[in-house]
Amino acid sequence: MCCSEKKLGELRGFSFTAYSDESSNVVRSIKEIGITSLIPIIATELLKQWPYEHPVGLVPIPSSPANYRKRGFNHTLLLARALAKYGQGISVANILVSKTARKDQVLLSPKARVENLKGAFTVSRSWASELPLVLLDDVLTTGSTINEANRALIEVGIKPAGFCVFAQTGPRNPSK
Repeated sequence: MCCSEKKLGELRGFSFTAYSDESSNVVRSIKEIGITSLIPIIATELLKQWPYEHPVGLVPIPSSPANYRKRGFNHTLLLARALAKYGQGISVANILVSKTARKDQVLLSPKARVENLKGAFTVSRSWASELPLVLLDDVLTTGSTINEANRALIEVGIKPAGFCVFAQTGPRNPSK
């Protein structure tokens, strides 16, 4: 794995690996098969390349309501908790919630992803800590999920300091 810096508009972030057959299998094993025992292993590997030198609060991207019902867990929340458990100066700010039902993003075009996520998130409570907040997701494809989560936080006066994703797919044009 290699940590690479990414930018989505004004928001800077990091991707820890490319979305390859291997990383796809890891994500699928957790999300679709329920092998959550992989999460501490991933967290330990991510922490070897952790890009933030200062304490941060991780804001996990919530699963859609349908996926949460199907799985019974939010994999990004579990990853955030593992990172906080094994890392120094990392806490979990579980303040983002799914506001609306949405389709699974996998088969959607980049343009349809943006439409699918409009208004998808809201902030459940205020965040009183001085810690900079970092959005956390599993896979960055078009950036529409991170952008919508960022919008929801900014709407309530919280400006995220960045984002982290486990893997990133190749470039896509979000207008199609």
